[in-house]
Amino acid sequence: RRRAGRRAPSYQGELINMLQIKALHLQDFGPFKGQQILTFSPQEGVTVIYGENMRGKTSLLNAIRFAFFGKVIGRGMKAVSLHKVGNWEQAADGKFGFEVKLEFQYENQDFTLTRSCRPHSGVTAPQGDEDYAVDYYLERNGNVLGPQQAEADLKRILPEQIARFF
Repeated sequence: RRRAGRRAPSYQGELINMLQIKALHLQDFGPFKGQQILTFSPQEGVTVIYGENMRGKTSLLNAIRFAFFGKVIGRGMKAVSLHKVGNWEQAADGKFGFEVKLEFQYENQDFTLTRSCRPHSGVTAPQGDEDYAVDYYLERNGNVLGPQQAEADLKRILPEQIARFF
């Protein structure tokens, strides 16, 4: 990971822009109950997240994937039902849904991407994905972008085809 605005050579010799994740905010996502914030170092270099099995490393990766693409991937690259992604302790208490907020920098601009998955209005005990609404918004330098601009920026910053590598 490098500082935003820096360019690194690609394997073909052309320059590519680097995305720098600054913080990941989780609300009831997978094993992360309540509000949890992971702040990344602003220093140049690589960030390594390590820990014992079943401690949430893959869930952090899936939170980033959900923020960018609205999808969660399980073992064997199979899509996971969003109904099963929310924190199970909260669901047992009747609180459903989750939210991921990702703060990052790209091309010397600050972005905040927020994506949420909440039960549709009037649904008190969701049973499956059809009972949820997924919404997102993207801020660039503190300004909320319109839907078309947000979608275009996200595709430019991190095309979904790249997600297969993480």
